[in-house]
Amino acid sequence: MACIVFAAFVFIPQELYDYHELLKTFPSIGLGVFGFMLTFIAIILQSDNKTITFIKSRKDLFALFVEYNKRVVYVSAILTITTYMVSTFQIQIDLVVQGIQLDYWAKRIFIALFWGGLMKLGTDLYYFVRSFYVLLKE
Repeated sequence: MACIVFAAFVFIPQELYDYHELLKTFPSIGLGVFGFMLTFIAIILQSDNKTITFIKSRKDLFALFVEYNKRVVYVSAILTITTYMVSTFQIQIDLVVQGIQLDYWAKRIFIALFWGGLMKLGTDLYYFVRSFYVLLKE
């Protein structure tokens, strides 16, 4: 994830740093992903039909399935909370150190971390769905 954040920090164009609209719209997406994944894993863990019992019998694949679900839930919760806080409490840092404005760099670092977290969320979600279909296929 550190490589993704560094690449985002270096290569993201300036237009994508207009973070106000992006951060205002993400909490609804993050909460949707968070709620769906929690509901989905709760249904899987509490169900007791033939297909779910077979899925649970595949210990390695099922452990991987649950692990990706946990990752997606944690990353979406962290991204949702931080983007909500940053978009709600617009903190201004009017500090210049040796000619470098810290407000600009703090925003740039935060957006790079956000894009890195979003990429992590997307890849974990992809692997979760992939492991789910592998479990269903067998």
